Amino acid sequence: MEIYDTDAEVDGMMLRFVAYRTSDDIQAGIEYRREQDLKEAQALLGRFSSRLFNCEEDARRAITEALGNLSDSAYEVGWSVSEVESRSYGHRGRPRKDEKPTVRTEYRVDVSLEFDEERAKELSKDRSVRVLVTNLPRANGDAENIRFGATADTVLLTYLGQYHVEHAFRLMKDGMSMKKVYIQKPSRENAMMFVISIATMLTDLADHVLKREGVDTTFSDFVRRSVSLILARDPVSGDEHFMGPSILADEFMDVSEALGIDTDRLMC
Repeated sequence: MEIYDTDAEVDGMMLRFVAYRTSDDIQAGIEYRREQDLKEAQALLGRFSSRLFNCEEDARRAITEALGNLSDSAYEVGWSVSEVESRSYGHRGRPRKDEKPTVRTEYRVDVSLEFDEERAKELSKDRSVRVLVTNLPRANGDAENIRFGATADTVLLTYLGQYHVEHAFRLMKDGMSMKKVYIQKPSRENAMMFVISIATMLTDLADHVLKREGVDTTFSDFVRRSVSLILARDPVSGDEHFMGPSILADEFMDVSEALGIDTDRLMC
């Protein structure tokens, strides 16, 4: 990991900016360049495969102008101009007996693209830099309490280590449709935290299973969208059917199957 640590004053407050880049970030940048730069090059140069020019000079001028618009690309462009002969009789229908065709020479630009991984790596360095902003003071060594001083390595480990906790417990902060919860006594607070923790664990487990089974949704997202889906029972025949968008009903069955839920037992 590459780290750059500096301070700057923002709105009268001294903040610390820790810029860092990991090998994974660079590799992701290389793959981005491999795909994105190829699309841009093909969009700009693809027209040459079907275009013919009256003279070699026009062909060279056109490819030179096109390459001028292809800046900061991870692809090396190779090109050459070749002659193409076309024959025509200058009229419709079958040629007359002993009629000789008119031979016309035109010019085509042949283009080849080769990915340069080293160049992609250089181009990805700026894109792959992340910046963490904190008010933890700078220090050559870590204080017992990092609020009084910490090295750049410790700052990164502290903040990045919280990502997994923040991600796992995101349900406690979002999607609950409430701002404040008032609890009568600490014992009930502990009970609520236990229930939320179990619910969070089960939700993450469901997300993992859905992803493994190829279902393109998260459990929380499906629950949020399925509020308009109602299971109704016919009081006479006892038959059950969904009321709501049919696409959600199909998705409900896919999610249930992926999670191993017996819908017959669930609906009875």
